Amino acid sequence: MKKWGILLLVVLGGLLLGLQYFINKGEKKLVMQSGPTSTGQPLGVALPPATTGYIVSELSNNAGAEVGAGDYNNLVLPNVPTAYKGACPGGSLADIVSSHGKIWGYFVPKSVIAFGFKENETIYNFIGDYVGCVAAARSDVSLCEILPAEAEGLILNVSPAFYCRSRSTPVMFYGYLLGKNKDYSVCQASLFDVDPGNMAKIAIPDYCQAASKGIVSVREYMTKVMPEYTKEIKSAYPLSKADCSGDGTCLSGFMSYAAIKRGDASICPPAPGGASCAAFITKSLVPCEPVVKDMSKAYCGYVERLKKRTGGYIGVTSEAMQADMAQKNIEKERANLQKKEAEKEMLDVNKNVKKILGKE
Repeated sequence: MKKWGILLLVVLGGLLLGLQYFINKGEKKLVMQSGPTSTGQPLGVALPPATTGYIVSELSNNAGAEVGAGDYNNLVLPNVPTAYKGACPGGSLADIVSSHGKIWGYFVPKSVIAFGFKENETIYNFIGDYVGCVAAARSDVSLCEILPAEAEGLILNVSPAFYCRSRSTPVMFYGYLLGKNKDYSVCQASLFDVDPGNMAKIAIPDYCQAASKGIVSVREYMTKVMPEYTKEIKSAYPLSKADCSGDGTCLSGFMSYAAIKRGDASICPPAPGGASCAAFITKSLVPCEPVVKDMSKAYCGYVERLKKRTGGYIGVTSEAMQADMAQKNIEKERANLQKKEAEKEMLDVNKNVKKILGKE
């Protein structure tokens, strides 16, 4: 029996070593993790592929990682008026926020009929897009901190705070590189998604001093401290389209940089990816409105499909739905019985009338 126990420990040890090997095999990460892509829009500066899945993020100790002091149980957005009433009744921005935790959100109880994970991620993405756009318009990177970020069982990369930073920080950092934004916190925030292992190689004061001198200077600094990522650094800080090698995120960032340099919002990349770019240049919330409209359209579509699938039920538990359906069936049967009894009584009345009139 003892031999079998030793053999089992050896086998388990081998499995653990093998698992660790495959985990470590993909651990060579670059400087900045790529942003979320659930809406399919480019996000600006990005380097390595991000981890995805239901795990707790390892990014909590990074510079600028104080992303998202918000609470998933109490979603709050900046107090910004929007005239758009929604793509459907109940589809305004205020309606979407008020329904959070009831019919959508990562932590709606599993027993409740609500959006699925991908649908939730998309709406959170739009929320991040919108607040990021507002942050860019106001040149206030701290606005993203009102949104929730990490939580038990969730990585940072699927949070609205991360989406917000991914939209707003790059355009504000381009302004910093161009001398149009002197806010040191913007430079610090540009490192919000840096891999912890690589963060140790970067001296933030040196990085920001280099960045204050322009894109060429910061690129030289990053190449010096991480020469193994020379190609990726070119893509993160492109001086020309050729540096992007066809990468959409890089090209979007290059377009935003060029637009901010010229002060011309008309050459920002397409919305919603370019909404923050245009908002930063114009200092206006007008470019943010299309994000609200797209969010409402997606939200209304999800609600409609969910109701169609459940027969109109949403935001209630499956048990409550079953109980309600059972009660409605009882009421339907009762109504049918009453109808049949009424029809029988009517037939009897007609027969009696005919007898009285001598027609039978």
